[in-house]
Amino acid sequence: MNISTQIFYSKLKNCVVFLDALDNGKLKITLSCVSDWSGTLVFDSPRYKDKMNFPFDYPRINQYQQCLTIDAQKEYFLKFGINGNPKILKGRDLINGLPISIKHGETILLTVN
Repeated sequence: MNISTQIFYSKLKNCVVFLDALDNGKLKITLSCVSDWSGTLVFDSPRYKDKMNFPFDYPRINQYQQCLTIDAQKEYFLKFGINGNPKILKGRDLINGLPISIKHGETILLTVN
């Protein structure tokens, strides 16, 4: 199942990003660049709660499009590459931004669960 999410990239140039959300709750991010790049991946939070202070996401005409959001209080497993050791990060850390550096021609696979 392919689905879009809100992930913002700082200073992203000459890079391609693929997002894939799997049914088991994992988000796979593939990042590839034709030149060296350093920046931050910033994950989306539930805007109805964080920005508008609503207790839940009321249906409304001007509703924010949110497919996948990060809960600031939850812990997430983050794994770089196929065989990388998972790290545990708080959702707040992902919302504040994950620093990423990539070399020319390199591809990074990142799994968030």
